[in-house]
Amino acid sequence: MKTLKASIIINESKGEFYYELRHSKRWIKEQDVRGSDWKDSEGMVESTFAVARAGTGALICLDCDDDSVWLTTDDKINSGPFAAAR
Repeated sequence: MKTLKASIIINESKGEFYYELRHSKRWIKEQDVRGSDWKDSEGMVESTFAVARAGTGALICLDCDDDSVWLTTDDKINSGPFAAAR
């Protein structure tokens, strides 16, 4: 599993959350990411299975510099709007 640095982006005018991969303009929609607290083993297993069932690509861990484990699949990257559309 790859780990990519990411930031959580909030579009307050639309009430939407996105994950932006750092050092790139690639975004991921909130609904394409599942997470849990790093101490919640059962939650991480549930998140892993939920993302794997919803996606078709390899599992990706998003490092957002917090105490949560954020997971998605590589086919979901670029599912959000790009920086020009902000």
